[in-house]
Amino acid sequence: GRPMFLMIVDIVALDRANKDFGTGYGDDLLRATVDVIKASSRDSDLLGRWSGDEFVLLGVGDEASIDALTTRIDQGVAQSPVAVGKPPLRVSIGTAIGAPQDALDTFIETAMAELDKAEAAADRT
Repeated sequence: GRPMFLMIVDIVALDRANKDFGTGYGDDLLRATVDVIKASSRDSDLLGRWSGDEFVLLGVGDEASIDALTTRIDQGVAQSPVAVGKPPLRVSIGTAIGAPQDALDTFIETAMAELDKAEAAADRT
């Protein structure tokens, strides 16, 4: 009966990092992001690579716990030592929360829309 969440975590400007510092550095950013997500989430949460620079995390939790998880990921990524001397590692995050019986497509559409909003807000800053 607990709500489920789907979170999409996008590495900001990974393509630029690959161009400026090489794909080895881009791989380091990918690994650092995964490490932060794993350290921030529970063992029962499912983590997978969604696309080249995006990861998806699926689990159980209410809005307050997901907000706390988002904060842990944001802070962990910002504090990652992998980018020392280079532009900071940053992510944008989109989440969807709903009932376990909700369609997966609905979760994905909602999380992608939230990710688009987060990326647009980041572009304005």
